[in-house]
Amino acid sequence: MSSAPILTTPPLPTGSKSPAQQSAPMPQAGTAVAIDPLRLLRAYWYFLVGAGVVGLGIAVVAYVLLGMFMPRFTAEAIFETDAAIASADELGNRASGQGGTAEMELYMETQSRRMTSDAILEKALDEREFMNTTWVKDYMQGTVLDRTEAMIELRDIVSSRVIPDTTWIVIRCSTKEKEDAAMIVNSVKDVYISEYTRSEKSEIIDLIDKFERQVRAVRGDIDGLDTKMESLLGANRVSSLDERYSYFQFEVMNLQPAEVELKVLIAEAQAQLQEYETLMNAPGGTVFPEAIRSLVEQSPIVQQQAANIASQKGMLRALREDFGDSHREVRRLTGQIRALEAERDAMIETQMADQFRAAIESLRQGIANNKASHAEVIGNLAETKNNMIQMAATLKKHEDYQDERTAKLEQETKLQDIVRNFRLIRDRKDRVTLITSASVPDERAFPRIFPVTAVSLVFTVGLVGGLIFLKEIREQRVRGPQDVALIPRTKVLGCVVDLSMDLSELKEVEYACRDAPQGAIAESIRQVRTELMKACAERGHRTVLVSSGLPGSGTSSMVANLATNAAAADFKILVIDGNIRRPRMHSIYGVDGSRGLGDILLGDAEIGDCIVQTDTENLSLMCAGVRDARVYERLGTAAMQRVVDSVRDEYDLVLIDAPPAVVASDAMAMAHLCDASILVTRAYSEKRGLVARLRNQFADTKTDFLGVVVNAVKPSAGGYFKRNTQATHEYVRFAEPETVEEDAEPKAKKPKKQKKSKDKKKRKDKAGAAEDIAVVVPGAADEYTLGNNTPTIQVEDDSAPDALDPGHDLELDDLDLDFTDDDLADDPEVPRL
Repeated sequence: MSSAPILTTPPLPTGSKSPAQQSAPMPQAGTAVAIDPLRLLRAYWYFLVGAGVVGLGIAVVAYVLLGMFMPRFTAEAIFETDAAIASADELGNRASGQGGTAEMELYMETQSRRMTSDAILEKALDEREFMNTTWVKDYMQGTVLDRTEAMIELRDIVSSRVIPDTTWIVIRCSTKEKEDAAMIVNSVKDVYISEYTRSEKSEIIDLIDKFERQVRAVRGDIDGLDTKMESLLGANRVSSLDERYSYFQFEVMNLQPAEVELKVLIAEAQAQLQEYETLMNAPGGTVFPEAIRSLVEQSPIVQQQAANIASQKGMLRALREDFGDSHREVRRLTGQIRALEAERDAMIETQMADQFRAAIESLRQGIANNKASHAEVIGNLAETKNNMIQMAATLKKHEDYQDERTAKLEQETKLQDIVRNFRLIRDRKDRVTLITSASVPDERAFPRIFPVTAVSLVFTVGLVGGLIFLKEIREQRVRGPQDVALIPRTKVLGCVVDLSMDLSELKEVEYACRDAPQGAIAESIRQVRTELMKACAERGHRTVLVSSGLPGSGTSSMVANLATNAAAADFKILVIDGNIRRPRMHSIYGVDGSRGLGDILLGDAEIGDCIVQTDTENLSLMCAGVRDARVYERLGTAAMQRVVDSVRDEYDLVLIDAPPAVVASDAMAMAHLCDASILVTRAYSEKRGLVARLRNQFADTKTDFLGVVVNAVKPSAGGYFKRNTQATHEYVRFAEPETVEEDAEPKAKKPKKQKKSKDKKKRKDKAGAAEDIAVVVPGAADEYTLGNNTPTIQVEDDSAPDALDPGHDLELDDLDLDFTDDDLADDPEVPRL
C-alpha cells in the first residue's frame, strides 16, 4: 500500500495571512459579462430554429397580403450627362470652383434634384397624359384637381437618383397600377426636358456676359498696378529699386566696421589717459611712465651729458690709480662728476615732465577728434540705414504690386478660358440627354418574396436572439466556474458536478467519495482536494474553514467528501462541525453526536473526549455537541482558538464546516481563528455580487482566502461539460477489464509460487504451528512480515510499508494469493489481504 505525502511546511501563526494575501488589494465585484456566441448558439439553437420557422410563416403570409392590398409597380426613365462637356474647366468655376470629376458629380446631383423639384412636378400635373391616369382620379373633386394633396402624394411616389459609377440619372415612380407608373414618369420627363432646354441656353449666355465683365475688370486692375510700379521708380529716380537698395546696403557694410574701430580707439585712449592722470596725481608726486622715461633718456642732450659724465669718470679712475683718493685733483674731478650727474638728472626730470604733459594733451586731443569722427560715422550710418529701410519698404511694395499683377494675369487667363469654354458649350448639344423613356413594367416591384422573407427572418430571429442575449446579460447568478472567474482576484478552487450528472447511480451526494469513488462527483472532489492540499502545502495551512453564502449550497456534503477523499490519500483528517445551528456531520458519518464542540467551548468536556473515529480510516470527527451547549457567541472566543490550536499539529488537515455566511455571522467569527477559508457556492443559487461581497469579507479577516468551489454544476450551454463527465465515466468503466487482465498475467508464474509455498510448509511442519503463510504479490522483490504470525509477503512495489497489521483487507481479485495449505486458505483465523 502506498503512503501519501505528509504536509511538512510549518503552519502560519493563527490569524496570519500569507505574504501574497497581505499585499493583495481588496478586490471589487466584477461587472463584466463574458458572452460566448457559440455557447449561446448551441444552447438555444432550437429557439432560433423555431424563430426561423415562424419567420418563414410570417413571410409567406405577408407576401400574400401585401400582394393583394399593397402592390407597387415601378417605371423609370434614364438620362445621360455629357461627360466630354462636363470635363471643361468652366463648369468647375461656375459650380464650385473645381473641375473634373468633382464638378461632374455635383452637376449630376443638381440635375437629379431638379428633375423631381416642386416646379417640375407642378407643371407635370398639367400634362394631358398625366391627367389620363387612374392615380389622378383619386384627387379629383368633381372636375377640379386638388393640387395640394396631389403634390403631397406625388413627392412620395416620384424620385430620382444618380446611378453610382455612371453618368446616368434615373427618374422612378411607384404606383398600384402599372400603366400609371409609366405615364407619370413620362410626364415628368417631358416637363424636365422642356425646362432644361429653355433655361440651360439662357443661363450659359448670362454666364458668358458675366465672365466677360470680370475679364475687363481684371484687365483694368492690371493696368492700374503697372502705373503704380512706374510711379515708384520715378519717385526714387532710379531705373531699378534693387540697385538702389544694394548701394545703401554696401554703405552700411562699410560704415559699421569704421564705427566699431573708432569706438575701440576711443576706449583705448580713454583708458591710457586715465592711467596717465592717475600717475600725475600720485600722492608722493608725479610718477612718470617708463615709456616717457625711456624716451627722454634717449634724447640727444641727455645722451651727450651721459657721454661727458662717462669721460670724466674715466679720467677719475686714471687719477685714482696714479695718485690715490686723497689727491686734490681727484677730489676736484669727483665733485665735478657729481655736479654733471645732478645736472643730468634735473634735465631728465624737466624733459619727462614736459613730455608727460605733452602726451596727456595729445591723448585728450586724440580722444576729442575720434569722438567727433565717431559721431559723424554714427550719423552717416543711421542715415544710410534709414534710407535702406525706406528703400526696402518701397521694394516690398513694388514686389507686392508685382505679385498682385501676376495673380491678376492668372485670373484673367482663367476667366478667358471660362468664357471660351462657355461659348463652346453654347454651340454644342445639351449636357443632359434622354436614353430611355418609361415603359409599362411587367412585374411587381413590391412585394418580392426574397426581401420579404429576409426581413421577416431577420426580425423574428433577431428578436429571439436579442431576448436571449438580454437574458444572458442580465443573468447575475453563478452558473459555473466561468462566472466566478469574472470577479476580480477571485480564484476558482474547483467545481463539483450536479448529482444528476453522475452516471454511477449515486443516491446521496454526501457519500460520493465513499460509495462511488469512480463517479463524476468523486472525481470533481478529487480535483478540488488536489488544489486544496497544494495550496495548504505551499502556505503551511492546517486548519481550513468551509462556508457558503446561502443555505443549501452543499457545504456539509463538500466537507464530508473532501475529508473522505483526503483520508483515502493517507492524510490524517479531522472534521469539526462548526455549524452548531444546524449540525449534520454526525448524521453523515453515523456517529454519536451527544458531545462535541459546544461542550468543549462551555468547558463541559475535553477535546480528546469529543473526537471520534469514523468508519473511514484516518478520518476523525468532532461533532457540534448537545443542543443546550451550542452557544453561537463562543465560536469567536479564545476557547475556540484553543480548540483550533490544539488540533492543528495533530492532523494533516482540519476541515471546519461553517454555517452560511449570509444567515449567520459564525463563519466570519471562526475565519479569524483559521489558517485558510473556502467559499462554497451552488450553481444557479448565489449571485456574483454576493460571492464578491463574501470574498471581500473573508479578505478582511485574518484567514487566507483560498478560493471558491462551485457546487452542483449542471451541463452548461452546448453540453460540453456533460460530455466531459460522460467521457470520465466511460474511461473509468472501460479501464476495469484491462486492469483485471493485467493483474491476471502474473498467475502464469504460479508454479514458482507453489515452490516457495512448499518451503514455507516445511518450516511450518518443523515448528509444529502455522506461523508462516506465503503471500505473493505480482512481481515479487522483497519480503515483508504481517503481524504476529509473521507470514511472508513478497511485494515488488517499493512504496509498500515495512509491516502491515493483521486483518488488513485487500481485494483478492487485485492480488495473486498462494497459500501453503488449502486448509489455511479457508481458515478464518488467517490474516486476510
